[in-house]
Amino acid sequence: MKPSHLKPLLRSLLSIACLLLLSMKAQAEISHRSETLFTGLTAPFAIEVLPDGRYLLTEKNGQLLELNPANGERRLLYRFAETVFRGQGGLMDIALHPDFLKTPDIFLTVVQRAEKQPRRVGVVLWRARLEADGLKNLRIIYRQPDTAESVGHFGSRIAFTKSGDDWTLWLTLGEQQRETPAQDMQVTAGKILALTLNGAPALPRSPVADALPEIATAGHRNPQGIDVHPLTQQVWAVEHGPQGGDELNEILPGSNYGWPLVSYGCPYGADPASRCAIGGGQHAPKFVEPAMRWVPVSTAPSSLRFYRGEAFPQLRNDALMTSLAGKTLWHIRFDEKGRPTEREPLFESVRTRLRDTATDAEGRILLLTDDGRVLRISADSGANTSR
Repeated sequence: MKPSHLKPLLRSLLSIACLLLLSMKAQAEISHRSETLFTGLTAPFAIEVLPDGRYLLTEKNGQLLELNPANGERRLLYRFAETVFRGQGGLMDIALHPDFLKTPDIFLTVVQRAEKQPRRVGVVLWRARLEADGLKNLRIIYRQPDTAESVGHFGSRIAFTKSGDDWTLWLTLGEQQRETPAQDMQVTAGKILALTLNGAPALPRSPVADALPEIATAGHRNPQGIDVHPLTQQVWAVEHGPQGGDELNEILPGSNYGWPLVSYGCPYGADPASRCAIGGGQHAPKFVEPAMRWVPVSTAPSSLRFYRGEAFPQLRNDALMTSLAGKTLWHIRFDEKGRPTEREPLFESVRTRLRDTATDAEGRILLLTDDGRVLRISADSGANTSR
């Protein structure tokens, strides 16, 4: 190889080495200890922390569990017999009412059969009152109007924002592995919805042109994480790309994010080294560019939560993103204006498929693993090591 050809290679290797050193430095600065609180869970999907310290956890087989970390006890609160536990479907997300202390309700998403077409399935949003002896006033508040025979790409994550006295429930819906519905504004597949807490459209009409009234944004593949920045109240979401091209997006009502017409990812089976990005990759100006992307290899983002705790001050108001294929908890840094700037992997001692994360009242980070465990990460004030 000619010396002139070595210079670009050396520059690339130096850049990679610098990135690795920065990543190692960031991880070393966050000393922690990890403990396993629960094992033996069946296909867990979501976890929430109650004000009294207990956990609510969904299993995709339809079971809603209550876990007590103080004594290790677990209790079946309810089993959704309607659950379609196939493929990527099942009992999915759970979210506490945003004013839970006054209104102790919970919201859940369930993949169920269509009412009159049992071969087809879709996402159903439930609401219930949580009482000491279980769930009361359990009811469906929104049923996905368009269904499919596919059992993949359901999205199904929930977040809340408030404007004046009114709350908006944001619901992510994947395109059910059918791609083209993401650009069909008369179906909800591949969209993010804006609903009231009773399941009605939050706005008189959709901000997306010629769309169903509940549709807030379009052009999504499989958005499995959504949360609200603690300071700016801006909604952010993460979604799976195809082969590479996972995205972090700022959710702007009325916007289109391009799938399946454009993606920085490649069709399955394509050589990532080739120029295989779908539609050329670039989204703008017709579609919204992702704020952050994972290329050429997917990390498979499975949830997104902003850290609001005190135990890890270096993470406060930044986002934590779990991943499946990447087996990584990602720390996404946000600047003082609420914009993402960089990312790094956290807690190298935890390298497994991660499904969800939450934070308890002490600021400790909970991790829900795909193999059925609940881990708790605490700040370690001792030696600068992790275990």
